[in-house]
Amino acid sequence: MSRIRTVKPELFRHEALFDAELATGLQLRLAFIGLFTAADCEGRFVWRPRTLKLDVLPHDTVDFSAVLNALEKYGFIKSYVVNGEKYGVIPSFTKHQFIQTKEKERGSEIPPCPAQPTEIQENEPGIVPESYRNEPGIVPDLQEGKGKEGKGREEEGSVPAPARHAPARSIPLPDDFSISPATETWAEQHGYDRLPEHLEAFKGKALAKDYRYANWQQAFRNAVRDDWAGLRKAPPHI
Repeated sequence: MSRIRTVKPELFRHEALFDAELATGLQLRLAFIGLFTAADCEGRFVWRPRTLKLDVLPHDTVDFSAVLNALEKYGFIKSYVVNGEKYGVIPSFTKHQFIQTKEKERGSEIPPCPAQPTEIQENEPGIVPESYRNEPGIVPDLQEGKGKEGKGREEEGSVPAPARHAPARSIPLPDDFSISPATETWAEQHGYDRLPEHLEAFKGKALAKDYRYANWQQAFRNAVRDDWAGLRKAPPHI
């Protein structure tokens, strides 16, 4: 069941979330916002990708399991299991949402995440593995605002935000940039063709706008997916 939630202006300038989207090629920003509406008053939700996709990205041809896994990999959400059922939680949810009294009084029907052991284990659900920590995007907490929903401080026992790490350095378009074999394979798997034409349009726009990216291959894939070249536009009616 979807619910009305608050989205702070800072979220749209969240560089870490943007870098995570570039690195994965998945619509993480919109999905993360959508999960606010799918989560209950404690930021918890049942981890059922197909059902969540209907509430969050109903018209997109995307594997929502991959979206959830990517959001967890970069520390924006956390999964856990209670009595054989898998759940998810947005760690910063209660810090940034003002929940209406009636919903708060009803409370959450989803069990809380079990307490974490003192020693963090590699690859434990919800923990960003060491091998990922040099990747861009591991800054899941949002800047605290002064709005009504942001007055509270993080209470003792709440799930802490993962450690902050600087994103990879963005650079101008390399002179020798070309389509990599991995991108060709990705395009074939997703049914995208006319890559040379996409590349020409992408390079032209990137140079004209002086775009800078940390991962240019992923930026090109996003441009193909979003049809920067306008190759998939319907022909005009005559």
